[in-house]
Amino acid sequence: MGTVRFTEPCRVLDTISGTSMNDSLQNFDDGDLREQIDALLRGVIEHEQFQQLQDRLKSDPAARELYLAELEVESLLNQGGENSDRPKNQQPVFPTVDLSESPNSPPAVFGGQGFLSYFVLALTVLATTGLMWSAGMLALPNFASNAVTEYPTPLLSKLQTLSEDCKWYVEKSRGTDARSCRIGDVIRVTLGQLAVIYPSGTRVVLQSPAAYELTSATSAKMLVGRLTATVPESGIGFTVITPQADVIDLGTEFGVDVESDGATDVVVFEGEVDVDFHDRTAQVQRLQMGEAVRLDAVGTTSRLNWINGDAYSNQPVNLSARPPLISEVRDNIERDSKVLNFYEIIPGGLAEDALAYVDRIAHQYNGVDSEGLPSYLIGADYVKMFNSDKFNKKSRVEVTISAPANLYILIDNRETPPQWLTDAFRDTGDDVGLDNGPYQSQAFGKQWFNRGPSGVGPGVSIDDEMSVWVKQVASPGVVELGPMATTAEVGANMYGILATPLESN
Repeated sequence: MGTVRFTEPCRVLDTISGTSMNDSLQNFDDGDLREQIDALLRGVIEHEQFQQLQDRLKSDPAARELYLAELEVESLLNQGGENSDRPKNQQPVFPTVDLSESPNSPPAVFGGQGFLSYFVLALTVLATTGLMWSAGMLALPNFASNAVTEYPTPLLSKLQTLSEDCKWYVEKSRGTDARSCRIGDVIRVTLGQLAVIYPSGTRVVLQSPAAYELTSATSAKMLVGRLTATVPESGIGFTVITPQADVIDLGTEFGVDVESDGATDVVVFEGEVDVDFHDRTAQVQRLQMGEAVRLDAVGTTSRLNWINGDAYSNQPVNLSARPPLISEVRDNIERDSKVLNFYEIIPGGLAEDALAYVDRIAHQYNGVDSEGLPSYLIGADYVKMFNSDKFNKKSRVEVTISAPANLYILIDNRETPPQWLTDAFRDTGDDVGLDNGPYQSQAFGKQWFNRGPSGVGPGVSIDDEMSVWVKQVASPGVVELGPMATTAEVGANMYGILATPLESN
């Protein structure tokens, strides 16, 4: 709608009243009043602001004229006229406004017959434009009471920038904050990261460039771009609508990436989601923690091999971080396999309590004692593997190195180092600890193990130890790694992969 407010509507009023409303409004300039009326018509007016508007309308005839003109514009928009930017099926809900005059206010200017003429004119205008005074649409002005009706619940509770360079805007919105957002608005992030926070506690982080359409308090449409949603128990059922499927939360943290051609990635970081395909011949697919799928532009589904963790980060991103040393991780798992696990590359992320696996909620890397992790590993790029792959005797993992690097492998000390490791890597003599924390095993019917809480910091609650092996990779290329191939009797963890710049050692 912008600021064009008094064109066609004013001509309608002129015809009915026989006077020129433009004459009385053309010099009227009151930004606060316009803002209050605008907030009322959008259904986001604050209580104090509402009271101020009522007082102004009761004492100021010119303000009432402006209100009437604004009301008439809104009625045209609700009809879905050719200049309307509001969807035809989207109707506002407004609090009731008492327009009865204060005892000391001057008479209304319509025909010199006081406020009764104003009221009749208001009804005539609204009837002329075809506005329906019905439940769920616009409340008829109340001329007998100062009572304030119930306010609509805000769709969002907060919009929060997460990066210094963040730039964003809301299409078609008259406001600039979360309370002004309504169904049908599209939030566009052109630079950086923006968090969209709902009253339920659901938090959606948008990564630029992104376009995100608000469809309800419990759903949204990802038009293009990438998001990470963190949904608490109070928000279970939150749904992200994509061109290929609806992603339905089951109490979790998940990511969605929609490309310009409609191809969609769905990644589960914690908990579970249901993927309800728009192709009704396909069954709903449930994804669990550590699993990911790609739906191409025509809806064909396949496993997503790897992601860059920074791309889905729900925290502020370090803009000064160096380019990642590990650019891809792939394996030889067959396309028609039921395995849907992915590898997550974490650039510069190795630190105390860093999560080790995509399919374990609390396994953490730590120093084996209070001295902490080996200093040369702090800040290393690393790969969150999936621990369930440790039994695969035919596994082959290909790691793409983008710059000269020290490539490290962490091997559980309970397992004999495999030959592919001893042939190409050397043992540094250092160890890294693994604090397992509670974890769930799919192999044992989703049973929980190690119920005790995870420790915090080096040397605390260390369950397993892993030796550090290294190989120097002098130029960019692909390094092939073999299987862990542990047994149920040994139960060793899947190995870890790390990299640091070659010049650092």
